[in-house]
Amino acid sequence: MKYISTKIQFSRELFSKARAGKPALLKLGTTALLLFISFQALVAQTVKLNANKTPFEKVCKQIEKQTGYYFVYAKDLKDKALPVTAVVKDEPISKALEIVFKDLPYSYKVVDKVVSVNTAEPKPIPGSTSAISDTFTLYGQVFDQGIPNGGLPNASVMTLTTKRMTLTDATGNFVLHGVKWEEKLVVRYIGYEDYTTTTSSNLKRRIIIMKLANNQLDKVVVTAYGKTSNRFNTGNIITISGKEIEDLPFQNPLMALEGRVPGLVISQVNSDPSSPFKIEIRGRNSLNPTIPTDPLIIVDGVPIGPLDLIKSTQTSGNLDISPGLDQSGISAGYTGGQSPLFGINMHDIESISVLKDADATAIYGSRGANGVIIIKTKKGEFGENRVNVNVSKGFTHPSRFYNFLDTDQYRAMRKEAFANDGIEISSDPTAPGYAPDLLIWDSTKYTDWGKYFYDALGQSTNASASVSGGNKLSTYRISGAYFDRQNIGQRGGTKNMSLSTNYGIRSKNEKFMLNMSLNVGKNKVDAINTSDKSTLPPNAPDPLKSNGELNFDEYRGIYQFPLAFKSLKQAYNSNTDRISGSVNLSYNIIKGLDFTATLGYDNSNMEAKSMIPVAASDPVSNTPPTGSVNNGTTKNTSLNFDPTLVYNKSIGQGIFTAMVGFTYNSKETSSKFIRATGFTSDDLINSMSNAPNISVNDRSAEYKYAGLYSQIGYRFKERYLINFSGRRDGSSRFGADNRFGNFGSIGAGWIITEEPWMKTFIPNILTYMKFRGSYGSTGSDQVGEYQYLTQWGNNIAANGDFTVYPYNGVVPIISLLHANNEFHWERNNKLEGAIEFQLFRKINVNASWYKNLCDNQLVSYPTGIFTGYTSFTANLPAKVENKGFELNITAQIMRSANFYWNVGFNTSRNSNTILAFPNLELSPYANRYKIGGSTNDRFLLEYNGVDPETGEFTYTDAN
Repeated sequence: MKYISTKIQFSRELFSKARAGKPALLKLGTTALLLFISFQALVAQTVKLNANKTPFEKVCKQIEKQTGYYFVYAKDLKDKALPVTAVVKDEPISKALEIVFKDLPYSYKVVDKVVSVNTAEPKPIPGSTSAISDTFTLYGQVFDQGIPNGGLPNASVMTLTTKRMTLTDATGNFVLHGVKWEEKLVVRYIGYEDYTTTTSSNLKRRIIIMKLANNQLDKVVVTAYGKTSNRFNTGNIITISGKEIEDLPFQNPLMALEGRVPGLVISQVNSDPSSPFKIEIRGRNSLNPTIPTDPLIIVDGVPIGPLDLIKSTQTSGNLDISPGLDQSGISAGYTGGQSPLFGINMHDIESISVLKDADATAIYGSRGANGVIIIKTKKGEFGENRVNVNVSKGFTHPSRFYNFLDTDQYRAMRKEAFANDGIEISSDPTAPGYAPDLLIWDSTKYTDWGKYFYDALGQSTNASASVSGGNKLSTYRISGAYFDRQNIGQRGGTKNMSLSTNYGIRSKNEKFMLNMSLNVGKNKVDAINTSDKSTLPPNAPDPLKSNGELNFDEYRGIYQFPLAFKSLKQAYNSNTDRISGSVNLSYNIIKGLDFTATLGYDNSNMEAKSMIPVAASDPVSNTPPTGSVNNGTTKNTSLNFDPTLVYNKSIGQGIFTAMVGFTYNSKETSSKFIRATGFTSDDLINSMSNAPNISVNDRSAEYKYAGLYSQIGYRFKERYLINFSGRRDGSSRFGADNRFGNFGSIGAGWIITEEPWMKTFIPNILTYMKFRGSYGSTGSDQVGEYQYLTQWGNNIAANGDFTVYPYNGVVPIISLLHANNEFHWERNNKLEGAIEFQLFRKINVNASWYKNLCDNQLVSYPTGIFTGYTSFTANLPAKVENKGFELNITAQIMRSANFYWNVGFNTSRNSNTILAFPNLELSPYANRYKIGGSTNDRFLLEYNGVDPETGEFTYTDAN
């Protein structure tokens, strides 16, 4: 194109001279003939070339040898010329020269068979006395499309030919020196589409408007203390946008993660929406069955969750789950506790990120051993005032019921059982063959007890509203929500009310920004114990009378089938008040250097009550019926402070990032359990002062945590990625000599599709490919509070709690725990390798392999009661390995202004293995674990069926 342009300029000059007379016309005709002959000769030659960083002079000689053309250039260019990377396959010399010079900052001109490189200066502009310079200084400003005059700081601006790079300042301004005219300019900013344009010496100041990315590669990915994109991420982070989950009918955002994140296993304690969750990311790391597997959960920079004081909520695997906000133990037989995230408004969530590998989690140090979940809530946005209202009504019903025996089948089975045992059926309550279901109850009656209790529809009403808006200097958002759910069977339910506010301001020079959030919520839970509702014979009498009272009359004296549904009168309810807030400020000290600080506060107060009224007991009994009530309170307060310095600078052909920060976290949790018994009237059961007997149990704990962390990263040529992080943590859960621990990681990535040599042979369908890997160490201090100290009290847990009662008016105390200040941090070493690629710019595939090894296991080591203690905390040199494979595929099927359709698929496989356990056979864990087995294995009897002669179950005798 430069060749043609030169001829046109030259011809215009000749035409202007033609007006002077015929000699000019003759000169024009001669010149035109020479140009035509030169052009024909240029087209006739072909070139074949394969150069990979080949010296410029060598490439010129190869072309000279193949074509007979001759290159002319200055000596300084010969010595300092950039190497050439180009592939030419039997192309005309005109096309070959275009390919060779495409990525070189040199111009050329062809006359006859002479190719002159940067030897002739451009023709001066008519009327001008000076020549046009090859390079110029480009000025510009980068803006957000959605915020007029809202500059984007730290956006990268890069030229593709001269490889010049810089970052924008706090207001989005940039200055880029040495820019060549008509070369490609690329601007990048996290979460926005790349902006590509061509420079021009006539336009030396550019206004660049960036659009939010709607492709998977450039979407924002939330990291530990910042953000990145999938394109440049070196860690394993899955981010789910609030848009994807805001319309789900959930009262807990954890439920929205089920099935969306490979390697994440979530199971709820029971079906009540308020109950806690068991959360595992890539398997269980600890042998200690009393250590929760929960990852660190952070909401707007504030770690969420109380200290675990009781650890009493058991799952079927006998692994403890923290009861969450209820540390009094009142909810154990009903909801199993209350999740700290219960009641968060789904429409307030901006994104949820799950961090899994060492590169993503090691910067959290001891808190990142089990992974990290980061929840960001919505902030105010620029624009006119916007009001959003969402109202939904939902219904719940079991998809199917158990198929129970009908009355005839049940009676036949019972008669066969008596016959097999050789026992005669009798209506005498004192006889061995007493069978009221066969001889007393109606033989034609049939009730499906599952449907009797669960067949009624559950329903929910969800309403939320928000208003937001703002300008360049200030934004705001206010939202409120109400959620009312009635459980299946129309017995029990939950209610949530929440109010959230956010306000943000920035200075006129955009150096200072302040963001404040406040969230207030109230949760109410009503529940019953539904464990005994479907085990009655199909012809059993109705448990309730027509007036709603329990039907004790027809069940009295029938010990085989005690009256079910008594728990319908045994109410549980709780009320939780919660307030949380955060203040985040940032200040741009100088270009590239920013100071940020986050101060967060979280407070919850839960009051729970369970009741067994007099009406739940048979009024006709040997002892007068009495009622009881349990009252519990749990208070939790958390304070977190995170100041950070972040430095960004373009160095060479890359972007250098450094961060250093400090974390301080303080938590206090207290609970009180008051049990009142002996009430003879339900009219007085809510009055504690009228209780004949009262017992009180209270617990409290305090936790302090501090950490110093740093991170260094470099992105070179937009394809080589490296990231280092380190942290030193201090925890109040260890003795003075072992209070601090050091952790760190390294992560790297290689975007191979950005390699020039790769672009020559990759298929067009492959638009992106990256290899990444990471290795690092995280820790764990999840052993509870004060385990290194001797503890005293009047209640000891040994085969169940028992209390030492007062003697002569004095309350005695006994030693509960043996002191041990020698135990230290549990350590989890993580290794990962992964490949990520994109097909057709729509299909994104992420495949990763990982291997985690946890050693220095922290366990509560059991001891004989004769020692005076039941256990002590210590480290065991055992090793637990989790390794596996994860695959995550997302595809954008269709997208328009008002409609989009995305699909996703993920799968994972984890192998949990105990690799080492010295002297396992001599330890208290000999009957629980075995080397080569899993921490989830349970040793049970091997069932061999029923002995036909005795009718008894039989099992294999291992001995």
